[in-house]
Amino acid sequence: IQREDIDSIIASEPDQYDFDCLIVDEAQDWPQVEAELLKALYGPSKISLADGIDQLVRGQRTQWDAGVAAGEFKTIPLSQCLRMKRNLAAFANKVANLAGINWNILPNDVAGGGRVIILRRSYFDYPQLHDELVASAKATGNSPLDFLFVVPSTDVHAVMQKRVSDAGVALASLGCEVWDGVDPTIRKDFPRSLNQFRVVQYASCRGLEGWTVVLQNADKYWHEQHYWREKEGLSDTEEAAFEKIDDIASREAWYRLLIGLTRPIDTLVISLVDQQSECTGALLAAANELSDFVEILD
Repeated sequence: IQREDIDSIIASEPDQYDFDCLIVDEAQDWPQVEAELLKALYGPSKISLADGIDQLVRGQRTQWDAGVAAGEFKTIPLSQCLRMKRNLAAFANKVANLAGINWNILPNDVAGGGRVIILRRSYFDYPQLHDELVASAKATGNSPLDFLFVVPSTDVHAVMQKRVSDAGVALASLGCEVWDGVDPTIRKDFPRSLNQFRVVQYASCRGLEGWTVVLQNADKYWHEQHYWREKEGLSDTEEAAFEKIDDIASREAWYRLLIGLTRPIDTLVISLVDQQSECTGALLAAANELSDFVEILD
């Protein structure tokens, strides 16, 4: 296929193929072959990338600059967090620091406030808290749709050829409408009502946000990610660098959990089940150091 073949197809259906600019979201995690295809079809000068840096869920970073001359691309750092209120960004930074990983965002001082609540049990053991959060959200003009419940895969089950989450079942038992996005069929569509509470797995939460975000059983997800990375073992490069698999797995688990920690706008709720875990210890330590705006409920 030559350049003239591509140009001919673009010219034949300009409404379908002729773009002045291509904007790529989550660019750090695209399949490499797709990146190469876009560059081949449109050239690097028409492509604008939004790069989440460490928010990888597919493995290796996509090398968009491969084969591109140094003068043909430009990096514009956007280090300030514009989604999260200041306290939420400060909490995420503190967790990363205590976890010993190289991760940091610049809090937005213009958007002050933000609330963090850590629960020592399941979120659904605190029905009064749920009622309070819903009332508070409605008072500020938000709806159930502006909640985002994030759950680990261990909280997802097959029921009558569908996949349902424990959180979705619990919300339904409270009389709530639920968009349970843990089911692939449901996730292909979007919520159809402002009164639906959204539920997704941690692996699917990247790119989403909520006025109030509930990270259900966050330590279970951390351990799940630690387990799978540990099972992969060390790469040749890691072995040559005398890395320890536990350190690698721990770092991977924290990076994955930080995706969830950066989903909220106003309120972050984290529920924990294993009080002795490394994950729980770091989250509680961060809460104690930031006790002016982080609550711990027994």
